[in-house]
Amino acid sequence: MEEIQCICLKSFGGLSSIQVSHEIYLSLKVETREFNALLADDEVIVRVEACGVNFADIYTRLGLMPDISLPTVIGLEASGVIEAVGPRVLDLKVGDRVLIHTGNHGLFQEKLKVQSRFCTVLPPGIGLQEALVLCINYLTAYFSLLKVGNLREGESVLITSAGGGVGIAAVQLARTVKNVNIAGISSIHKHDFLKEMGVKQCVSASQDFNETVNALNAIKPNGFDLILDTYGGEASSMLHRLLKPLGRRIIIGASSFIISNSIDKDALTKTSGSIQIIQLIMENTGVHGFNLTTLLDKSPSEYKKAMDFLINLYKQQKIVPIIDSVFTFNEVTEAQKRLTDRQNIGKIILVPNKLQLAKIINI
Repeated sequence: MEEIQCICLKSFGGLSSIQVSHEIYLSLKVETREFNALLADDEVIVRVEACGVNFADIYTRLGLMPDISLPTVIGLEASGVIEAVGPRVLDLKVGDRVLIHTGNHGLFQEKLKVQSRFCTVLPPGIGLQEALVLCINYLTAYFSLLKVGNLREGESVLITSAGGGVGIAAVQLARTVKNVNIAGISSIHKHDFLKEMGVKQCVSASQDFNETVNALNAIKPNGFDLILDTYGGEASSMLHRLLKPLGRRIIIGASSFIISNSIDKDALTKTSGSIQIIQLIMENTGVHGFNLTTLLDKSPSEYKKAMDFLINLYKQQKIVPIIDSVFTFNEVTEAQKRLTDRQNIGKIILVPNKLQLAKIINI
């Protein structure tokens, strides 16, 4: 059997610590495992060239995600080249460049064996790293902003975590709708970049979140039509006060649960803050959640249509994937720390080894 490297989660780390420490990453190990190349009829083998780092990886490492048995290989998205196909796979062939998203962890490996239905063939012109940006980041932004949020011409939108992967995707997609006013919350060092992308007003997330809300209220006293909420917890209920009548708040994350690479247990007990049903009725506002994995599982046809739509926007140069940085598997701790410290502007990529990293640098 062939041996491959993978990133394995051995134990949940960071639950009791609120300080940044390399010790909390000891739960992540790069391991060598045997790879079974025996294919089922509907499976393919993919040589992995790149993987995407997401906040869901952090949630999993910290023990926030349900139904995770340890040890387990983590990773939710990857891209690479098909090396073998099962006898009943008719829509893929050896040599195809594909994006892989199964909805489950297990993709941070040098080689993958997956069902063909979880692979999207990439057309010429889209790089394997760029494709990863189009996957979880842009699909989440597309569904939450344009489908669930139903952003319309002339409306206003507030995008939280605007300088991250999903935030940048949301900014670019919002600009495909005419006359939309975009405001964003992000780290101050990302403000100039966001303004160049078309964000009209940028506000920093203060330690006292009331200050952030007051600043946004001063910018937009009549409120926002749509809020893309990555925070969860009490920050969400504070943001809700910024909605106009008929305004919508779409919750897509829980980043406020994570403080210095550990879980804020108080925030964890409040999934959407203290919003009451009667408040939604009287204020004519709404709250909606979105989870891409559930959609992939329950509505694969909608998922495929969305991916085709995004690839078409990419071809038209209406969206431009932004890659922040590239790390090797052995640098996974640095990659995760960069994400949790909110240092990234765009997508963080992992590649299996330094040879592939050198290939990217030389392109």
